Amino acid sequence: MSGLQRLLAPRLVDGTGRWLHAGLDLRAGMPSARSTVWWRTGIGGRMATPAPPDGPWDGIVVRLPKAKEDATMVLELCAARLAPDGVLWAAGPQDEGAKGIARRLGQWFEDVDDEIYGGHARAARARRPRADLRGALEDWREEVTVSLPSGEVTLSSWPGLFAHGRLDAGTALLLSVLPSAAGLRVLDLGCGNGVVSRALLPSGPASLDLVDVDALAVHAARLNVEGAHVEVGDGIPAKGGPWDLVVSNPPLHTGAAVDLDLVRSMPDRLRGRLGRDGVVLLVTHATVPVQKLFADVTPRAERLAAKSPYVVWRLSR
Repeated sequence: MSGLQRLLAPRLVDGTGRWLHAGLDLRAGMPSARSTVWWRTGIGGRMATPAPPDGPWDGIVVRLPKAKEDATMVLELCAARLAPDGVLWAAGPQDEGAKGIARRLGQWFEDVDDEIYGGHARAARARRPRADLRGALEDWREEVTVSLPSGEVTLSSWPGLFAHGRLDAGTALLLSVLPSAAGLRVLDLGCGNGVVSRALLPSGPASLDLVDVDALAVHAARLNVEGAHVEVGDGIPAKGGPWDLVVSNPPLHTGAAVDLDLVRSMPDRLRGRLGRDGVVLLVTHATVPVQKLFADVTPRAERLAAKSPYVVWRLSR
């Protein structure tokens, strides 16, 4: 049992009515409640949606996202879905922004209990949500301008998305060596808000498949890349291909920890899914052993560009 479960479970066991569990699953400890779990990330094939399901909910328990702007949006979206006489619990690890959680909840609730804590977790309980909350996902939509090789474009984005409002250094390096995709079948893996595929549009790809683990990123990419097929997933799509070009700036961290699972899984999942002359363009941290990982599937490896700490690899057969 995690620290959050140990902290919250005794306080939720008597919960009744309709409950929403946002970002964690404590249903087993609430036998009298009718509970629903909301995930924004589609890990392991689980259902994920960009925003919490509509209420009103008699109770909501929220696992705080680590990023402050992301947590602010999620908390307000959840508060807006709470019944007027409902209760919301918000919790998270202390080293992921949960300190001062009671004070933060005071932005959206009239009644907030003092923080409780156990181990490395903190939580607070809130009641009586304000009436003037931004409860629709579109209330949080922002139009951001980024510079692509073909010129400036405006993209839809939301707080908490990777590189929200800017072009991160790894993606910028990848864009600097992006080839023409004219007539190609393309897979954009870990697409984020779709900025790489948007850069490919002027060259006229035959088809574009985009995938990302974050349902909110997928929602943004559908708006930003017209005509593309975009889906939620944590790896290579089960259907589609064979692809002539795979482009990716894969996530390399889970929280503060280095996580190479997606990069390690790519070679096996791509086996048999690349076209005869298929190419993979991959931007990673320079320490990732890309040549070794892809040796069996795409034995030819070329460093197209490097700018510390990133390298763009061109992988082919």
